Amino acid sequence: DGWYTAGSGGTRIEATSLYEVDGDQVLYAHWSPLIPDGHYKVVVSSHPEFALHVDGAKISNGSNVELYTADNSDGRTKAEVMDVYNYGDGYIRLLNHHSQKALEAILNLDISTTEYNLQLGSNNHDYSKKWQPVPIASGGDSAYILESVLYQGTAIHVSYENFADDQNVEVFGINYSSGMKWSFIPITTYDSYTYTIAYNKNGGTGTNFSTSNINWNDAHTLATNTFTKTNFTFNGWNSKADGTGIAYANGGKYAGLTNVNGGTVTLYAQWKQVRWTMYPTTPLNCRSGPGTSYSVSKTYSCGTAITVTDKSNSSWYKTSDNCYVTSSLLQNSSTPCS
Repeated sequence: DGWYTAGSGGTRIEATSLYEVDGDQVLYAHWSPLIPDGHYKVVVSSHPEFALHVDGAKISNGSNVELYTADNSDGRTKAEVMDVYNYGDGYIRLLNHHSQKALEAILNLDISTTEYNLQLGSNNHDYSKKWQPVPIASGGDSAYILESVLYQGTAIHVSYENFADDQNVEVFGINYSSGMKWSFIPITTYDSYTYTIAYNKNGGTGTNFSTSNINWNDAHTLATNTFTKTNFTFNGWNSKADGTGIAYANGGKYAGLTNVNGGTVTLYAQWKQVRWTMYPTTPLNCRSGPGTSYSVSKTYSCGTAITVTDKSNSSWYKTSDNCYVTSSLLQNSSTPCS
């Protein structure tokens, strides 16, 4: 970044200017990262209409990273905005801004074939999440090959270079092809945005609440659930009540949940049933283990309400009496027994 009169701060010395000095003068080199910390859309240099993209349905998980048409719509930008963090040694970490999970090389797979060996992982300093941006000319524009620090000689690459939606992005041996050259497009539109997260009990018990004035840039810690639901256990948050949206961990950290300034994102409590009331269709033995070879612990009368606590064995259900009954002889409603 030029020469200065001090190691930190100081006066910049311009090559085209004349200076008068008394005696020897030490000049200090100042350095700037190739790609400054910030938010970016990472696009294929030769095809900027395509960007690195996290599978939207799995944005909060360790999921496949793919190529997708660059787009600024609310849902898609969550999947496309990448944060650059410099380590200070020439290496960077690339995080999906929304999920705050890092791009990670997983070369336990054969790099000579097309494999899913690039994924999102936890945000830590593992070498598998370190990348070295290597500047390279691409049609006169600034472009970089993103070389893996752990697996040197490999870099992030578009499979087959088809440049199509849903195309897999992998870690592959460096070949300087167009599918390895990436451009970083700064995104500053949302830096001053704030939004609100509303928490919905979704059939549970408790009072809905919200957290407001969340900065778009911040990795915000979600609320820890306090809702309850009889016979159910809490199973995380979701952007849709029926659980088909984006999943969020209880107390997890996420950023940029919406790109609408002043907008509200509603997260719905998800519930997993853990207790069921069922009724025997005939007098029913409850055994000490899941099978007829186990001893009988007790016998339920026909039509008696039984609390089932475990359905993991589809043939034998465990009851609150800590014994097992034949599942085929149970029903969900009480009807007269013959």
